[in-house]
Amino acid sequence: MAVPARRTSKMRKNTRRSHDALISRTTATCPNCGSVVLPHHACMKCNTYKGVQIPTTKKTTVLAATKEAKPAKDSSTKKVKVTKKDKKQATTNKALKDVAKKDATKETKK
Repeated sequence: MAVPARRTSKMRKNTRRSHDALISRTTATCPNCGSVVLPHHACMKCNTYKGVQIPTTKKTTVLAATKEAKPAKDSSTKKVKVTKKDKKQATTNKALKDVAKKDATKETKK
């Protein structure tokens, strides 16, 4: 197995990775319905390209349905790690609420 003779320096490593940065895709709006579309692509919602109606096929309708079904990823939907302590506290809080509800119903019945 090959082993490097010297350690790769920070400068060499970073220079090699200079082209690895992610860039955001450019988007355009559909002139017909106003939805977000990739440039030079047909709109999947209204099936138009540059104002011309495109005949629908089974494949395009399936693609449009799957794209509409997927929810947009939002930064607020990040998963939060819940510890055992939090779970235990939540169950005890729930039990206390249940007891309070039972007491409240008993008082209203009297």
